Amino acid sequence: MIREVEKQQTITRKIAHHAQLALAAELFLTCPMRPSRLWMLRTDLHIHREAHENGTRILLDAPGDRSRRGVPIRYELSPETAEMLERHLSLCRPMLARDDNPLLFLGLQAGNPNIRNRFSSQLSRLIRTHLGCDVPPTLFRHFCAALHLKDNPGDMELVSRLLAHRWLHTTEATYGDFRTTAQIARYHAVALKIGKESPPARELGDAYPNRAEKP
Repeated sequence: MIREVEKQQTITRKIAHHAQLALAAELFLTCPMRPSRLWMLRTDLHIHREAHENGTRILLDAPGDRSRRGVPIRYELSPETAEMLERHLSLCRPMLARDDNPLLFLGLQAGNPNIRNRFSSQLSRLIRTHLGCDVPPTLFRHFCAALHLKDNPGDMELVSRLLAHRWLHTTEATYGDFRTTAQIARYHAVALKIGKESPPARELGDAYPNRAEKP
């Protein structure tokens, strides 16, 4: 959606507002912080740019979240997400914010920050319009956990870090069923593969003749 903004001769506040909701959905998928944390993101405190061998990388801090060691939770944005963020900051956010407003996500009227419920309902409405399904922002975190555990059933530690859980047992208690389902599915895949690669029954019989038979 933000790329579509570039094609517009005039960027209105409504267009900019829809673009920022698209950015919010992107960040929910790549940086699965709580909705209340995403709403609190500030451009002057939580977005960091660092020199990298391939250019500049962008790091995003989760406001208020700390790891088990008390270290702020920090996400490194992928090049695609970083580009989306930079386009929003340069093209869309100026239409929504006053110069002295540090919040990343703002309301439809210039300078008014979204309150939590309004922000969530607007994002859900946008997703319903484009995808035809109801996805509340709180569901993104569960989706990210389930998606990772589907391909990595034993990697509960990474899920715990992504979701900023202070204790691993919190993650295991919440997503243990996802891990078990993924492990069973992986076992079924292995069993089916072995079945397909096994020789036909006749050949098995030739390989293991009845011991009661006389030669």
